[in-house]
Amino acid sequence: MSLDVKQAILEVNAVRDTDQATERLALFDGVTGAPYPFSGEAWRDIIDEEMENDWHHLVDNPPPQFRKRPNGHVELRGVVAGGSLGVIFTMPETYRHNYIGALHFPVCGQWGFGRFCIMPDGDVCAITKDNQSEWFSLSSIMFSVS
Repeated sequence: MSLDVKQAILEVNAVRDTDQATERLALFDGVTGAPYPFSGEAWRDIIDEEMENDWHHLVDNPPPQFRKRPNGHVELRGVVAGGSLGVIFTMPETYRHNYIGALHFPVCGQWGFGRFCIMPDGDVCAITKDNQSEWFSLSSIMFSVS
């Protein structure tokens, strides 16, 4: 095992955040130990001012974010709270899919489930949600833009 790989393993073991550890490990090829280029984008925060219909970031929880991976997949993560049915936020044009109609995703909430969708115009919408949940996770949402 090369010195670079050993150093990466030590750094990963010292990290408490799973995403950060995964990103550090992804920098090394598991076979050769050589640095592996990651050309994906950094996570982009969705700030409260960008959200509509009374949706907001739930304090003390991961902020709502999105990014595009090198394979052309857009993934979302984080927690949104409050809000009513309809648009939560709108993603920039380069993050929009080219499918006809909406892409639907089940989402987990505090006390139940909901259904969110991604529209071709970039709107991320709440279609259904249970009345008891104050928050919902975006972490199950991933789709292709290529």
